[in-house]
Amino acid sequence: MNRFFFLISAAIALLCIASCSTTKYVADGDFLLNDIDVKCDDPEIDATDLYDYVIQQPNTPGTFFNKTSLRFYSLSGRDTSKWINKLIRKFGEPPVIYSEESTQLSAKEIKSQLFNMGYFTADVNYDVKKDGKKASVVYDIKAGEPYKIRNVDESIDGGLIDDIMHSKNFISDDKVKVGAIYNAEKIDSRVGDIVSFVRNQGYYNFTKENLYYSVDSTLGSHEVDLKLNLHIDTSKVGHPLTRYRMSKVMVMVGSQRGFTGEFDTTQYKRLTIVSPEGRRFLRPNTIYNNTFVREGRLFSELLHDRTFSALSGLSAVQTANVTYSPDTAPGSLIANISVTPAKPYYIQWGIDNTNTAGDLGVETYVTYQDKNIFKGSEIWRIRLGGAYEMVRGALEKGLDSKNFFEFSINSSLAFPRVLSPIFNDTYAARKGKTIFSTGFVWQNRPEFKKRYLTFDWKYMWSTRRNRYSHTFDLYNITYTIVPWILPEFQTQYLDVQTNALLKQNYTNQFITRSSYTFTYSSSSATASSLMKAKKTSKSSTNFSFTIDMSGTLPSGLVRLFNSPVKEEETDSFGNVHKYYEIFGVPFSQYARFDVDYSRTFRLGIHPELAVHVGAGIACPYGNSKQIPYERRYFAGGPNSVRGWSTRELGPGRYVRNDSIAADFFNQTGDIKLLAQAELRFHTEGIFEYAIFVDAGNIWTIKDYDNQPGGKIVLNELVNDLATSVGAGVRLDLSFILVRLDLGLKGYDPSTREWNITSPKLKRDLAIHFAIGYPF
Repeated sequence: MNRFFFLISAAIALLCIASCSTTKYVADGDFLLNDIDVKCDDPEIDATDLYDYVIQQPNTPGTFFNKTSLRFYSLSGRDTSKWINKLIRKFGEPPVIYSEESTQLSAKEIKSQLFNMGYFTADVNYDVKKDGKKASVVYDIKAGEPYKIRNVDESIDGGLIDDIMHSKNFISDDKVKVGAIYNAEKIDSRVGDIVSFVRNQGYYNFTKENLYYSVDSTLGSHEVDLKLNLHIDTSKVGHPLTRYRMSKVMVMVGSQRGFTGEFDTTQYKRLTIVSPEGRRFLRPNTIYNNTFVREGRLFSELLHDRTFSALSGLSAVQTANVTYSPDTAPGSLIANISVTPAKPYYIQWGIDNTNTAGDLGVETYVTYQDKNIFKGSEIWRIRLGGAYEMVRGALEKGLDSKNFFEFSINSSLAFPRVLSPIFNDTYAARKGKTIFSTGFVWQNRPEFKKRYLTFDWKYMWSTRRNRYSHTFDLYNITYTIVPWILPEFQTQYLDVQTNALLKQNYTNQFITRSSYTFTYSSSSATASSLMKAKKTSKSSTNFSFTIDMSGTLPSGLVRLFNSPVKEEETDSFGNVHKYYEIFGVPFSQYARFDVDYSRTFRLGIHPELAVHVGAGIACPYGNSKQIPYERRYFAGGPNSVRGWSTRELGPGRYVRNDSIAADFFNQTGDIKLLAQAELRFHTEGIFEYAIFVDAGNIWTIKDYDNQPGGKIVLNELVNDLATSVGAGVRLDLSFILVRLDLGLKGYDPSTREWNITSPKLKRDLAIHFAIGYPF
């Protein structure tokens, strides 16, 4: 009923918006800029890229009907003093009024860009079609023949730059090469590469003003010759071809605001560290490990950037700055580094309502964090938590209590470097992190009692300008104890053969694991969800894989000490499971591998196509016949096949059994396949829209009594793939993206039916509310 009411309300709201006129607030004599189009007669030119140079853009399109935000704006009344009209206009989009001047400038901008792309004779015209109060503009491009590079001369009189460019350390990426179409942007990028390389060799005063390509296009054959030239302005102080070394590195540590006392000066490994007396907040070795500008070294722009990045990235540092001043000796520089402290302490208290399967309760926590506990920018964090819930109908079910209590303590210590004798001196290690964490959870429910003890030792670091990220979980331990289970709960739920996975979740467990995760992102920063910025990249790519191994160390220990082997009762397939124990508890052994790939393609000004594929396999071996529940895969939910709710799909052809308590435990698997495609429409306002299609499922590796039909069968793989379609609305609030997706079952592998041909909303529709994109 609630879902039906929601759909009816949403439909009424959409109809109201759709009925609004897009020209309601267009004055007589003005025209709404209804549409623009860029056409080019050269198929080698992607006209989509030229939309960025159109100065005046029309109102953004909508997913459900044209110009959603503008129609929403038109819902407002003309009295702007009323709060409701102000609110509607704030979230809507005012009409874009056609401007002849902006159209002329746009044509010039497009022509200028074509010239920079090598189309020197390109001609850009435009045609304006007016219908009622609406105007559409078509930009027509006659590109002409592009000019190509005939010859590139990069020799410079004097030989100094020649020697640097032809050294073995200078790597060319062929941005400027013979036979290529002339491109001003690539030529400028080539100049930037050369200048950066020269500056990294000690030439502090060398800038892009000193280097340029001259272009000779008078050959009469649509070809150009490029000549690299050196320009030296003798009126400026500091010759660009003078090489500089660091004669001294001065590091000012601590805030000088309001300080009138004495200063402490320390010499540490050729660093001069100065701080207001009593205000030094970082150890000298921490400063040294994050400072790459050193006495005696040549000036280097790369070392400058690394120093600034490393110091700014320390949690104990609020601001960092690196400047240079000439020393008295020729070719000498003094590096002046300043580091000011951030607030060292952080404390937070919170209280939240909880609702677990209808059981209402309250949770409270307090978190304390010290960002510089050992004066080396180490972060120590401790969190104390407590929760209470009242279990519904507990007394009627024969339980002794209706109260659920949970107490927890978690603590972590993060070091701002990789603490390892193997990688300790590398730049990536100095930018990385080492994190130790531990926690304990005490749970008391009317049906059972649980205790969790965890420990984790983890390394994290990045390379290649943060595009490559590495996470090495050296050792992770989870020790679970179930000291008491209500006999009636044991009999009703855990002793049932079809609840094998549920039973496993209520037994003592010892899980040790090590894992490595590699992540690649084509951009060092996450791409903004708003695609309205100029010069956005055509596409972005993300790739990751994870290798996870469990039980290797305990396995070695039990064999080293000749621990006795134990046997479990024979299962329905006649298999006898043999296993070992450590601390009186069986330990888990499994291997798991995951791979994930996603890419986004820009299709125009507003649309964007995002695709995602993911796969994973987890195999129990040795001491385990099944992998732990929390390490298994599940399907369905806001980031999976969205026609199903979380943990309601699979494995394989498995049919959900509502007569089994907590059957969602059985809807997990050892293998995962997932493919998704989503067409996103970004707007000028806070609204975004999407239509999507998902396909995927999970399977088990073995035949399990409690999961009939769940085992993967290769010749049935296609028939086991579930599909769903849907649409979503997102609110981009810049600091967070709120997502609402409606998914409709397409093909259901458990019934082998195409539900989309005759959908039943109560059965086939799933509503997902989530934060962030699904991939």
